[in-house]
Amino acid sequence: MEADSLRFHRTAAQQRTDMVRDQAHAKAGLIPLRFTHWQIFYDPDYVKETLIAVVSDRRKLRTPESAQIAAAL
Repeated sequence: MEADSLRFHRTAAQQRTDMVRDQAHAKAGLIPLRFTHWQIFYDPDYVKETLIAVVSDRRKLRTPESAQIAAAL
């Protein structure tokens, strides 16, 4: 999970770095989740519900390989 803000995502280079990292995570079977500062501070229930739903879905799909990747992180 990452909190996006204009402070750290203002330039094209900063945005590219995030995209490349998200793509690497996706290749490893991980789901990049991004939330805005506003969501985290003013809609934390939505953030929590989303995180719980994603984790729940991923646990249903977990394979031995994905468990090893998660343990390494």
